[in-house]
Amino acid sequence: MKLKTKVLYLVSFAAFLRSFAQVIYVPSLATMRGDLNTTTAMIGLTLSIYGLCLAFAQIAYGPIVDRFEGKRILLIGLVLYLFGNLGAYFSQGIGLLLVARSLQALGIAAAAGVGIALITDLFPVNERGRAMGIFSMFNSAGAASGPAFGGLIAVWLSWRADFIVLAIITIGLLVFTIWQLPAQPVHGQNVGLKDMLTIARALPTFGALVLGFVHFYGLYTIHTLTPILLADKMSLHEAGIGAVTTMTAIGVIVGTYVGGRASDQRGLRFTLMVGVVGATITFLALTFISAITSSSMSPVVVALALLAFGLTAGYGFAAQLNIMVDYFPAMRGTAGALQFFARFVGTTIAPLLAGYLADRLGLPSGYGLATALLALGAVIAYFTVSNPVLISEAIAK
Repeated sequence: MKLKTKVLYLVSFAAFLRSFAQVIYVPSLATMRGDLNTTTAMIGLTLSIYGLCLAFAQIAYGPIVDRFEGKRILLIGLVLYLFGNLGAYFSQGIGLLLVARSLQALGIAAAAGVGIALITDLFPVNERGRAMGIFSMFNSAGAASGPAFGGLIAVWLSWRADFIVLAIITIGLLVFTIWQLPAQPVHGQNVGLKDMLTIARALPTFGALVLGFVHFYGLYTIHTLTPILLADKMSLHEAGIGAVTTMTAIGVIVGTYVGGRASDQRGLRFTLMVGVVGATITFLALTFISAITSSSMSPVVVALALLAFGLTAGYGFAAQLNIMVDYFPAMRGTAGALQFFARFVGTTIAPLLAGYLADRLGLPSGYGLATALLALGAVIAYFTVSNPVLISEAIAK
């Protein structure tokens, strides 16, 4: 196997763990609330604090990756992540669980910056869309499949076992990284706040950042509200909830893979617009379904809607990363990290805001806001996103 292929799948699996860990215990939220003697809001905060730490860690990791050696950064991050998983397993109260979740996020956040930097370095432009598609597919599959696997583990063992499984996998990944990943060249690129603002203000990358935020706001609205929809209105238990939400995983995996290839063949603008318009339409359908769902409705209806959202949202994920590094290849770690920052802001806000709206106004209001944000993202992308024709010219501007 070629070195670049090994590196691609190594960093892709690290990215999978990062998003997988955020939502692995979602089907067990109600059980955890009782075991830890806490409130729904505090349990929801364990999702949000993970996303918040991921978001701000990206701001630090991006410039670090552009300046220092990637293998060492990834190893340090994985060790922190391992300790976070062990801390979550032994947590007896909500306070310690929040600390452990923060440590998890601060460690595994290294996967995004290191992964994007290595892919940009190893793959030429005409192959980068496919490589980013695979990387994004693993990342998205982690977020989408976490609840399904977490639900099964909780049924067989307990919600605490989720974190032991993550710890065991992390040890294996640490060993493989030490064994297989060679030391990487040091670029020594100094990146400051001014450079980050330059990236964020460029119209094409600004549009991509908006799309990253709204897509992941929608995805985590699904993670937050759909278990409640299935449990309260359709009387499903943890295993059934996990099975239904697996359709999101399937859709995202297929959509991301296809979208990565489409970004090479059809262009980044086309791929991004198809993705966000399709996601808006499918989320509108989810909003309608949440308003009419009853115990007599088949869970298949919800499953099909989740599949459709996964396909359309995933279609644009790779292109969102591609456009960042194509316009700013010299700052590829920081550019990619900013895309993940935008996504993590969405994952942080969605559980709190969607949950608040659902409590106050009902589930359709939580889904409805996500639909509105996706529609707004489509409009912004239409007027800002363009294909990078000559990268050298784009940087000069």
